[in-house]
Amino acid sequence: MEPLVYIILVNYNGFSDTLECIESIRNITYKNYKIIVVDNKSTDELEKEQLLFLRANTIYIQSESNLGFSGGNNIGIRYAKENKADYVLLLNNDTTVEPDFLIKLVAAAKEKEDKGVFGCKIKYYWNKEQIWFDGGTFDFKTANTSHYHTRVSNGAIEEVTFLTGCLMLIPMEVLNDVGMLDETYFLYAEDTDYCCRVMDANYKLYYCPNAVIYHKEGASTGKTSELKQYYVERNGLYICRMYSAYPLKACLKRAFITWKSVFRRRLSFKPIMNAYIDFVRNKRGEWKNQ
Repeated sequence: MEPLVYIILVNYNGFSDTLECIESIRNITYKNYKIIVVDNKSTDELEKEQLLFLRANTIYIQSESNLGFSGGNNIGIRYAKENKADYVLLLNNDTTVEPDFLIKLVAAAKEKEDKGVFGCKIKYYWNKEQIWFDGGTFDFKTANTSHYHTRVSNGAIEEVTFLTGCLMLIPMEVLNDVGMLDETYFLYAEDTDYCCRVMDANYKLYYCPNAVIYHKEGASTGKTSELKQYYVERNGLYICRMYSAYPLKACLKRAFITWKSVFRRRLSFKPIMNAYIDFVRNKRGEWKNQ
């Protein structure tokens, strides 16, 4: 009997992406799974046929408010825990998957005796030969994360220090021990925080290069939107403060690089200034001044 995997998709005004993701999941070779779609109080209306499709093929949960990426996923995680999940798979709704991706991820988890969190190779949806995530690292001095994009790999499962929240397979043992996602981030950096918490709890992060999905990177918030700039910067500062070996030095270095980009007009003044004001005030959660 295959372990029971709950696949969690968080939707916010991205129903067309979500439906395409579900269609790709329906073709996977792994059989013992259920899909949870958490709608984060979308303002877009569903067509009748789309709603019928969601209700027929998923556990469709509507949140009473927009809880961000972490909060939306936590709704699905609670449901999975209450319904005897063996694994929870966090998956961005703007992805599609290879038919064998989940069977390879679960096999990797079994090989490592469920002693960690598992990620996979992620390629660009619009250019399926180009790699977006090929494993990652967390720098314990600067608190910065990095994606590998092109590496020579022998296909073996390897230990890494960062996995993107675009896809995380989490065994229930790890989830019960480490806990759920931190909702105070709202958007961005919650995956970095979770990776650090997993490692702090003496579990591992594993990258499985033979499992592959495709990502429409930037589809939900835009690649350079003010919303993304604000959350990336504010939450990045919190990561520096909490997980860097030299928090003050890491925050100052980040500030220098960021403000240089603002002065060169690569980043916008308003969201970055708000990020620093809210960080100094220790304000978390949703950005209300957008």
